[in-house]
Formats: sequence, C-alpha cells, structure tokens
Amino acid sequence: MNGQHKAIAAGAAVVFIAVLVVTEGMSGGGGWERRQKVLKQIPDDPDILINITYGDLPATSDMVQLGKRATPAIANCLINNMEPGIRASCAEVLTATRDARAIDPLMDALDDPSGRVVSMALQSLSAVETRKPTKRLLKMMKRPNVPSYLRNEAVLALGRMGDPKAIDPLMDYFEDTWDPAAQKALWDMRHRLDEDNFETLFVDPLEEDDEDNLPPQEVIAFAVERSGDLRLEDAVDPLMEHYEQHPYLQNRIIYNLGRIGDDDAVEFLEGLLDMTAEARLLNNVTFALQRLKQDVVPFLRKALNDRRAYIRFNAAFVAGDLGERALVPELIKALSDPNDIVRSEAAVALGSIGDAGAIPALEATTKVKNPVVRRDAVLALARIDYKGNRERILTELLTSKQTGVRNKAIGVLGYMKDKAAIPTVIRRLNPDYYGDQSLGLAFLAQFDKVEDPDALAFLMRVAAGNGERQQALVLLARFADERTRFMLRAWLHQDSGQASQLMRALARMEDKESVALARKWFEQTGAPQAQLYAGFLLAATGDKAGADLLLDALENGPVERKRVAAMILTQFDISRFDTRDRLLAMLEHPDVYVRLYAARPLAHHGEQKAVVRLRKELDKRTPFIRDEVLDIVERLPPSRREKIVKEWSNKAKRLRRKELERLL
Repeated sequence: MNGQHKAIAAGAAVVFIAVLVVTEGMSGGGGWERRQKVLKQIPDDPDILINITYGDLPATSDMVQLGKRATPAIANCLINNMEPGIRASCAEVLTATRDARAIDPLMDALDDPSGRVVSMALQSLSAVETRKPTKRLLKMMKRPNVPSYLRNEAVLALGRMGDPKAIDPLMDYFEDTWDPAAQKALWDMRHRLDEDNFETLFVDPLEEDDEDNLPPQEVIAFAVERSGDLRLEDAVDPLMEHYEQHPYLQNRIIYNLGRIGDDDAVEFLEGLLDMTAEARLLNNVTFALQRLKQDVVPFLRKALNDRRAYIRFNAAFVAGDLGERALVPELIKALSDPNDIVRSEAAVALGSIGDAGAIPALEATTKVKNPVVRRDAVLALARIDYKGNRERILTELLTSKQTGVRNKAIGVLGYMKDKAAIPTVIRRLNPDYYGDQSLGLAFLAQFDKVEDPDALAFLMRVAAGNGERQQALVLLARFADERTRFMLRAWLHQDSGQASQLMRALARMEDKESVALARKWFEQTGAPQAQLYAGFLLAATGDKAGADLLLDALENGPVERKRVAAMILTQFDISRFDTRDRLLAMLEHPDVYVRLYAARPLAHHGEQKAVVRLRKELDKRTPFIRDEVLDIVERLPPSRREKIVKEWSNKAKRLRRKELERLL
C-alpha cells in the first residue's frame, strides 16, 4: 500500500471511529438493555422516539404489543424522526394497532419520501373508521408521479373505507384507465352502488371492442364473476361473445350464464353440449340449462350410451352432481360398463341421487373384483341407507389393504359423525405415521366431544411427537378430558413450544395445579399469545387478574391481540367477575374494533345486545367493518348463527341476503 492509500485508509478509520463514538454516545451502552429501556418509556414519553437511532429502536413486534398505549410516541416518531427505516417501523406498528388517534400523522405520512412508509400508512388508513383521508387519497390517485403500486394501494384503500363521495371519482377513473384496482374498490362499496354503476363496472368491459382500449384480462375475469353475482342480464350477450376469445374463462362464463338465468343464453348453451366436453365444462353447461328450465336428461341419456368411455364417465359425473332421478336406469346399466372408472362413477352418482330402486344393482356391484368399484358401491348403499350398510363400511372397507379404500371409508364415517365407530377407526391407524396422523385428526375433528380412551391415547401420542402436534393439542383442548390432564401439565412444565394450546386445554379443565406455571407465562410480555392463554388459565381457576388481562387486550391491544382475546372469551364463563358488564360497556366504545370484538364473546354466549350492535355496524355499509361482522357471525355456534342470518336476511336486499346466506 503506498503512502497516499495509507493516509486515505487512516483518515477513513478516524471518521469511522468518530461516527462510532458519536453513535455510542447518543445511544449509551448495551444494545438489548437500551432497547428494553426505550420500550418501557414509550407509553409515558411521547417524544422518546423522535431522536432515536436505529440501534436503539425496540423490535416492531414488541412495540405492536404495547397497543394503544404506544400511539402518541409512535405517531410522533412517524412525522418527526429523520430515519426512513425508523418511520417505516412506526408506520408498521400503526398498521397493526389501527388506532384512530393516529389519523392525522398517517395522512402526513402520505407525503413521506419513503415508499414503504406511504404503503404502511395507506394500509392503516384503509382499516380505520374515518372518511377524513378521502380527498387526499383521490388526489393521490390522479397524480402522475405517484408509483403505480402506491396508486393501486390508495385506490384499494378508498374502497375499504367506503366513503360514498369517492364513488363518482373512482368510476370516472375506472372508465378512463380500466384499472383493476378501481374495479375491486368499487365492488368493495357494492352496497352503495346503483344499477348503472354495476353496468359500467361489469358490462362495459365485456362490450369494449376498441383494439386500442381493451380492458386487461384481470378486469374481464372479475366482470364475468360479478355479472353472475348480480344477475346482470345485459351481460349475457357479451359473455357469449367472449367465450371463444378467452378459453381460460370458458367454464366461468358458462357457470355465470347459468347464474344469470336469461333465456337468451339457451340456444348458445345447447350448442355447447358437445360429446367431447370435459366433465367440468359439461357440468356447468347442464347446470346452466337446468336453471333455464331446459330438460338435459335426453342429452345425458345419449351420453351415457356413447361409444367413448370418457363421455360415459362425464355423463355419469354430471348426472350424479345434478341429482337426475330420471337417469337412474341408465346409471344402473352403467354399473356393468366394461370400464371400471365409469362403473365407479356410476355408483357414486347413484349414491348422490339416493334412489332406493338402485339398491339391488349396487348390491350386486359390491361383489365385483375391483376394490375401488366395490368401495364406491358400498358407500353408495350407505348414502341411500346408512344404518343398513354401516356394518359393511366397518368390515369390508375399513379393513381393506387398499389404503385409498380404507381412507375413503374413514372419511365417510367422520362425515356421518358416527361416534360409535371411533374405536374401530382409531384401531386402524398408526399414530407414528404422518399420513395416519392427518387422517385420524381430520376424523376426530368432526366431533365436539370424544371420550373414547383409544382416541385420547391416539391424540396424546400424536401430541408427543413432531408431526401434527399442534392440531392434536387443539383437539385435546376441545375435548378437555380429565384423563389427559397429567400429561398436558407435564408438557407445560417442559417449557413447551405449544404452551398456548396446553394452557387452553388446562384452562378448560380448570386445572389449579398449573397455576404457578401459568403465572410465569402471564408475566412474559415477550410471548403475547401464550400470555393471553395464561390469562385464560388463571381466570378459569378463579384469578380475576387473568380476566382483566384478556379484557385489557381486547380494549387496548393491537387488532390481532383483540381477535385472540375475543376468541378466548368465547370459551370462558363471562358471568364470572365483572367480565360481562365490562364487555357490555365496550359495545359503546369509540373504537370500532373494540365494539366488534366485545360483541363476539357476548353474541357467542347469547347476549342479544351484542347482536344488535353487530347489525348496527353492518348497516354502516363500510366495507372493512362489513367483512369483520360477517366473519364474527360465521364463527358463532351454528344455532345462533342460523337464527341471526335468518333474522337479518328477512329485511335485507338481494345482494346482502346472498352474502348472509353464504354463512350457512
């Protein structure tokens, strides 16, 4: 190295050391300890993050767990810290907490030079109950210098916020650009749109024939689906015209023509009854024609007698899927088809149709050599008369050396929720074999309560291994059988990586012997989910502090922590302590997420005031709130869910009624 290079290197070293000294002087010793010290100060010092360096910034996940207590400091950091990476971390925290108090700083962040900060700010604003950012986002949508990915996020955020003032500008923007994001944003606001809006969004793109202005395939595919959802008769002709142009959309076009149900499509659909059509396409054509009150039986009858095996197979598949009783004689004849796959499909179809007249032919088919054909014949008989053929499933299919035959039998026994078959099924499974683990867990998951000792032993064996351990623990928690208490407690003492599910199970057993260990998890702020389940275990064994932790998480934690706390409270006796009263008070909380997640456990336990609150939130027609409400209703116990859906559907318009009915 020559003298000049040595001088440059020495100078660089001096500068590096000087920077290091300044940085250390600003941040003051020991990285992890410094970050923990800052973390503790965040709730009490709103300026703590303004001049902080990246090395002293606590982990984003740790700041998220502070919930709303962190908002003043995080929001201040977002607009006053000079380091883009730090601002991005703070924006990410606000995305998780979704605290409405941060709206103004988040709007300021839309001008941030860091694209990551802007992206996080848009995600946050799209999920907060406010219309304040609408004008800013509309301007952002039109500015030519905005990166396309940020423009798309701004457009989607407008849709999620649901401000009706954004409808006309978004509609104009879509007509000018064919932007898929604008189409999806307006679909998010569908309950505020009129018939003309729907025509613009989902018929116009299908009718566009200007080669220089064709919509992208994404827009066309979305229009095809939504035209079916909305029963748009004006979309029928353009859908038929698009059939040849878009081979990848042919099945969806046919399916949605059937959903629309316009007679103008009959001739076109009849022309598609091609003997060479694959089963799914043929199924969609016949489904569509059935909805149009056309008789498809003659075509299927002809297809079942075709020379080609794949045509006969397709026809059997469709006949069973559509439940065509008129085709039972042809399907019985197909049980003697020279092709085993056709025979098998004919048996499946007869089972789906459920006509007792097919029993003698199916009985004869159970004696053929091919094990798959025999299997499907026995299962078809079971679908027609389960009690009369149950024993055959247990003795003929469950004992088969053909894995596929055995597995299908187990699936049917689970589908029928045959609790008496549990011991027999479990004895056929090896808990050390991954495939059998998955099969057994799926089977046992069909039951709300399992007391069979072999089944519990199977679950314990799986839970002790390295395969499907978590799902086994979930089921053990659901069944909460006293015989598993000792092992669950022992695993928890081993500092298990599955502490949450272990404490959930022990909480449902009200296991007081686990309280001391639960307290250790309760005090570990670095394990937020396990801490909540520790709160559940403490509350279940009589410690009010556990219930208070769950309620505090629901009121002040980030959204994901609220969700977990709400789910846990559905499994807890909310009449204990003052839990119910505090949840009822939260139904009037200014934060929409608190109202929603307080309503979930209350509605689960039959509290009508919570149902009224959920209906009020749904009636706001704010897209992100709508989706949360529908998700909560879907997770309610079946009897309560059905009652709510029927009650709300009676007063709902067609589109809303359809959304509600999907929950059933």
